[in-house]
Amino acid sequence: MRLIATLLAFAILAGTAAHAQTETNASVVETAPLPDVQPVQIQLSPDMVRRYVESLPDTIVLAREFDAKEKAPPASTNLDDIPFLLVPYLFDPEAERRINAVLARFGFGNYAAWANAAYSIALAAESVNFGRVEDLTSQKGAAEREIRADKTLSDEDKKKAIEDLDAQFAALAEFEPLPGNREAVQPFLQRLRSATGG
Repeated sequence: MRLIATLLAFAILAGTAAHAQTETNASVVETAPLPDVQPVQIQLSPDMVRRYVESLPDTIVLAREFDAKEKAPPASTNLDDIPFLLVPYLFDPEAERRINAVLARFGFGNYAAWANAAYSIALAAESVNFGRVEDLTSQKGAAEREIRADKTLSDEDKKKAIEDLDAQFAALAEFEPLPGNREAVQPFLQRLRSATGG
């Protein structure tokens, strides 16, 4: 899943930036604080999805402006990458003010709030695109029943297998859209694809 890979890459970037910031602070100058953008899944409403879709043209234009100013390659506007679109520019207080002013016009209090919506929408859209409507609880229950019924496993092996199963499904659940999020996103899929070029 591209979104998971993107999140892992951002975690590495954040760690590297934090290390660089520590080194800089230790030597000479004060730097901007590390942007606190670690998107989490939130409950979506059709109104929030609409406002997010309407915000995309302006946020993409702003990203392109900053990219050109920094002579950086244009950031990806793939739906999975959008939550991180403007993160590189949040280190600059003036750029952060401009970004938040644009997002405020669409009812988002700051970039982190917008990124949470972006992340939640990407998860839901990906789920709808692939027709994945999974009931993780029933799947986990079925797998656990199979383990318990397996006569070739010792009690200790069953206990370990169930612990592994719990860990695997906990990780999957993090990327499963919250109830109602697919339904909130579905009417906007075509507009999302048009806005992001996907």
